Amino acid sequence: MKKYILIFSSLLCLLHYSCKGEFEEATFAINLKYPDQDSNCEEGTDNGNSITIPFKWEIQGDLTTYTLILNNTPFPIENYDKDDDGVLTFQQALEYNKKYEWQIISENVKSDLRSFRTPIEGNNNNNVPLAVLFKAPTYQQLGNSMEVSFEWEGGDIDFDGSLRYDAYWSTKADISVTINDGGNTNLTSPNTKFSIPNFDPNKDYYILVIAKDGENSASSILKFSQF
Repeated sequence: MKKYILIFSSLLCLLHYSCKGEFEEATFAINLKYPDQDSNCEEGTDNGNSITIPFKWEIQGDLTTYTLILNNTPFPIENYDKDDDGVLTFQQALEYNKKYEWQIISENVKSDLRSFRTPIEGNNNNNVPLAVLFKAPTYQQLGNSMEVSFEWEGGDIDFDGSLRYDAYWSTKADISVTINDGGNTNLTSPNTKFSIPNFDPNKDYYILVIAKDGENSASSILKFSQF
């Protein structure tokens, strides 16, 4: 009798482990699509005193209930659209000219956390800053690192003093504000420096510079190598 009890108990343990294995959290995911990181919500719809933002995301796994988290405040999502590509969209009215952090959660699954700013109300005459024109970078060896200095030409025809630059470098061609190896943000002058460790003079590197004025932005990418 003891032999049968031991075998039966072992079988229960195996079944319990297998059932748990079918519901590993890694098989579920929420991937945010819009607003992008540091977006100014170009797709928003004006409502007069507010702006409606289309929050978009994709899912992996069988998820059905969602909550939008905005600046730590939960907004249960009851009605959303789903297009032919599987992108889900939920419309939410927000204040103008305000910074938000957002996230989508579903049961125990969470997306990453992104931030964006809504545009200034009624400011339809703002011009997009000029995309920058890079000058040739300069190089200075500093121990095991290479200090690379960049300068560029740019501008903002509104001349309202709001122009700033964000600069990032990367070894990857798909460099972005989320895919990079380092950055300097809110620069007031059209130049910056990066100290790149283990620099390979024959390898291609990339710098992304975003010219922004608080409402609009323009991005430029330069591929560079020392030789």
